[in-house]
Amino acid sequence: MGIADEDYEFFYAVWGRYDPKATQFVHIDEMPDLLHTLPKPFKVPKPNEIKIAALQLPVMEGGRIHCLDVLYALTKRLLGEIEVKYILTP
Repeated sequence: MGIADEDYEFFYAVWGRYDPKATQFVHIDEMPDLLHTLPKPFKVPKPNEIKIAALQLPVMEGGRIHCLDVLYALTKRLLGEIEVKYILTP
């Protein structure tokens, strides 16, 4: 289990559907649908509001969230899960 280059490509493809003008931002209200739409390993299935809050994403003026902040938080979340599984089940 890990993250492959194609996982990042899929992330950007889904992000582009929610950010068609390539501003690198989406509104916080779109996060539940966006994260639910992502393929594994980044997918955060609905209901996901609590998991989104746990990502501690910085919200800019106007309720906007930056693409790299989301990608960093999802990567960190996934790598943390991998580390915990490895420690618990070597």
